Parts: sequence; structure tokens; C-alpha cells
Amino acid sequence: GSIVGYGTNHWFAALSLAKTISVSSKDRSDMKMTNIAGRFGPRFALGKDVMLTPYVGANYYDMDVTVSGLVRSGALFEDGDGVNLRYKVDLKSSRPWAAIGGANLELSSHWAMQAEYNWGKDSNRFVLSLTFRP
Repeated sequence: GSIVGYGTNHWFAALSLAKTISVSSKDRSDMKMTNIAGRFGPRFALGKDVMLTPYVGANYYDMDVTVSGLVRSGALFEDGDGVNLRYKVDLKSSRPWAAIGGANLELSSHWAMQAEYNWGKDSNRFVLSLTFRP
């Protein structure tokens, strides 16, 4: 993956791209994921070292995952036989787009807090983070 960003004291813009391909043995859980997100917004100085950066953007998250396997019950019948259940589930993103709204608060050159909400058609996500830079 990669992140490209540009900004000044008054605004910023960032674009992130991540591609994940995971192939497991025996076709148990192969995964392909693509995540592209863009964010932009103004930057406001609230004090000597304090900056507030509210932002908006869009997120594209496409997922294609196959999970399969075998579940064995153990002895269930008088002769000691059990039940074996084979399964295979294909998961795909039906609505991969989401709107982004959030803010970053730089408290000093060492501490920052970020809150972000993603509004999707069928799912929403909230992320809250605290960052320390030595």
C-alpha cells in the first residue's frame, strides 16, 4: 500500500491505496481486498502547538473472500459415527463506497487524537485513535 499527501498550514489532501492478496493452503480462506480512500480539509491553528483539521472524503473498500472447511461433530450415533459438515462461503462487497467525515487534533508535537466516521449504504464504521510521536 501507499499514501500520498500534500498540505500547507491552511489545508491538506491525502490519498491512500492498499491492495491485499492472501492465498492460504487448501483453499481455506483466500482473500483479495482493495482499499482506496481520499481525504481533504482545512487546518486551523488553535494555539502555539495545537492544530484542528476537520476533513471529508470518500472510501472504496472492495472485498472478495472465500472461506471453506470441514466441521466434525464427534460420535453421535450408537456405532460411534459422527456428522461431517463441509462449508464454503463466498463474501463480496455489494456496496463498496462510503463517505468519510472526521477530524484530527494535534495537541503538541508529540500527541494527536483522531476521530473518523464512514457512512456506507449497508454498514457504518467509527474509528478513534490516539497517537504519540517521540
